[in-house]
Amino acid sequence: MQTRKLTEKKVAAILARPAEGRSSHADGAGLTLITYPDKDGRTRGAYVLQARTALTGDPLRIGLGSAISTSLAKARAEAIRLRAVIAAGGNPVAQKREARADAQAAEASTVGKYLENVYGPAMVKANRKAASASQARIKAAWKPLMDTPLAQVTEAMIEKVIEKRKGLEDEDEEQLLSNATLRRDWSTFRPLLVMAYETRIIPTLPIIGIPKPLRGLTEEPSKRYLGKDDPDERRRFFEALDAFDSAEPGGGDFLRVVCLLAVNAGLRRGEILALRDDMLPLNVKGEERVELPAGICKANKERTVYLNVETVKAIRRWQAVRKALKVEGMAGELFPGKADWSGRITRREFPRLCTEAKIEGLVFKSLRCTFASLHVQRGTPLQTVQQMLGHSSVTITERHYAYLRKDAGRKQAQAFNARKV
Repeated sequence: MQTRKLTEKKVAAILARPAEGRSSHADGAGLTLITYPDKDGRTRGAYVLQARTALTGDPLRIGLGSAISTSLAKARAEAIRLRAVIAAGGNPVAQKREARADAQAAEASTVGKYLENVYGPAMVKANRKAASASQARIKAAWKPLMDTPLAQVTEAMIEKVIEKRKGLEDEDEEQLLSNATLRRDWSTFRPLLVMAYETRIIPTLPIIGIPKPLRGLTEEPSKRYLGKDDPDERRRFFEALDAFDSAEPGGGDFLRVVCLLAVNAGLRRGEILALRDDMLPLNVKGEERVELPAGICKANKERTVYLNVETVKAIRRWQAVRKALKVEGMAGELFPGKADWSGRITRREFPRLCTEAKIEGLVFKSLRCTFASLHVQRGTPLQTVQQMLGHSSVTITERHYAYLRKDAGRKQAQAFNARKV
């Protein structure tokens, strides 16, 4: 039996000596105590087993723990166990490496777990304040991928998430998330994928470069409305609308009434096409209005919209024309039956109206924008515009139209005098 060179007492004495650089203290059978000075000049030690693989004779160096937390007896017992593994053809170093890789793979099994267990902590070390915001952004923007195995994330999955977020609309039927927000979502998520690739958690990056839905995106232009860049545009529009004719049922009166409901009352296309006669109290002069039930409003809140004389005349004219329409299932709908009313607006008649008026870049919902923009420019309070448009919050109205209030506060500022308040 081989004589041991170390004892617990000798180890304690070695660690108590002044540090004199790195040195080795053999115990026998490959077990060694390695000592070294720490940053404060004190002697520290660690047990190491040195051996060779049974099959190839490759050298192995296996750490057994710190001499402070691991006793000599425990180090000897672990060394005996490891030598038995080596003698049987095993490689404890490779096994330990594989176990560590398996543990990392388990932590990174899904995008959410990798964010929580690996990427998030790494971000905290780099910048704690920014890490919190970035993790929250990734969880919110990429929620559909959180339970997806990280190695199974594909380019198509990434683009699908972006497309879905890009297609979200607010209550004004406008893109809810700005292009800058969509780009920021990607720029926050991409480093997570890069880190997983660089640390060999995933074999390849699922996407190279910019995702297709983000290519060519620029900052959104301000709202398009009649007269925005051409003062004569409104005159041409209304002249063309007055003269408009159609070979489809109801002739030009259909487009006239829907356009006036949009541009003079701010109604959405879906709200207009869902109108019924019982939503239109038109019998009391000065009280003519639309009573919109919650079920057809974007914000799911009922609202009242008052109508001007021109719009009331157009509705009554259409109701008279409607009596001659040959449609099935007429039961009080302003636009009855299964006719393609929406297609007449979006694809056929409104585009032709714009062509006849020599107007470019205008779509039907631009009429609702015209209603709101002209009100704001004329000084109508944003809270009132919010109520007329049916926005659930004045914040939405401000986001789209507050920039038009160029003289906001002018009168108050000119009348204010701190000496006399």
